[in-house]
Amino acid sequence: DDGPPKEDGLWIRAAGVSQFVRFDEIDWIAAAGDYAEVHAGHRSMLTDSSLASLAEQLPQEEFTRIHRGSIVRLDRVREVRGIGRGDASLFLHNGQALRLSRRYREKLAVHLPL
Repeated sequence: DDGPPKEDGLWIRAAGVSQFVRFDEIDWIAAAGDYAEVHAGHRSMLTDSSLASLAEQLPQEEFTRIHRGSIVRLDRVREVRGIGRGDASLFLHNGQALRLSRRYREKLAVHLPL
């Protein structure tokens, strides 16, 4: 027995309140100094966890780092548009544009045709 089943989401703690957010609700996560901002649908939650600690809790087959300051849920990406020098803009299903840094391009290319 490997203990309790792994939860399919994250506990987000912010301003003294903890709330559970399912992985399939999360669109992207941005670094905000020592904190991280979780974007899920129309909600945006600032959590006192760092981007790096959240990255460790996310399923690698569903999320990937695209910039030192952001992580995206792969099935939310609708378009990748090159902007030169290996960098690109990612457009999500909701119209949100995110920067893909050339440093993380290969990590994304494992999951999406670039």
